[in-house]
Amino acid sequence: CVEPEPCLTGFVLFTAHSYMLYYDSDAFVRIRVGRARALATLAEVVGWIYFVIWTVSFWPQNISHFRRKSVIGYNLDFAALNVTGFIFYSFYNSGIYFSKRIQSEYEEWFPRSEIPILLNDVVYAFHAAFATGVTLVQCYVYERGDQRMSLLGKLFTGVAWSAAAIQLVLCLTSVMTWLTFMYYFSYIKLVVTMIKYIPQAWFNYKRKSTRGWSIWFIYMDFSGGINALLQMLFIAYNYGERERERER
Repeated sequence: CVEPEPCLTGFVLFTAHSYMLYYDSDAFVRIRVGRARALATLAEVVGWIYFVIWTVSFWPQNISHFRRKSVIGYNLDFAALNVTGFIFYSFYNSGIYFSKRIQSEYEEWFPRSEIPILLNDVVYAFHAAFATGVTLVQCYVYERGDQRMSLLGKLFTGVAWSAAAIQLVLCLTSVMTWLTFMYYFSYIKLVVTMIKYIPQAWFNYKRKSTRGWSIWFIYMDFSGGINALLQMLFIAYNYGERERERER
């Protein structure tokens, strides 16, 4: 058992009493000390705020398409990249969260790290994949004029899905680890997040119009991003992440 004892100001002394003769050199205790409980609570509240904002942000665009019965003004490259990114993100989150095998591989790679996926990450990812999937279906059901996916967009999504299929075979034949496969999904999601707005921005520039592109999606996406950054700042300050980085 581990018993904390008050010590000098700003410090806590932990003493451990073992009643077992078994010795494990890999055993460790994770202790997280924050500056203030209020900051931890604030970080959690801000986290739920951006979770709700980002979750809701997918639907104004879909509602706009439904009312107009048209997707004219909404770039199809963005639609395909978005749904691909969130489907891959769902694979990554659910794989690490639910699979004991992948969790074991993660613990072997990072023996003193926590599993980085929480239930709300899984829920958000699946909801995002569903909502963007609805958007993609709308792109083929509603009027879209002469809009088509670009060759570059088709190549990127085609290569991403083909590479995923190949890696699945490699995992099933034990040539590659499942955790490596999960990281592939996360890297593609990262790349998609970095580039997916470019086709829509260029499309708006050429048309000199944003008609068909929901401004509420932008407001919510931006607001969610600001709150996500605030949460990271609160956590970093509260738990001394910046100070530890300086010490290194």
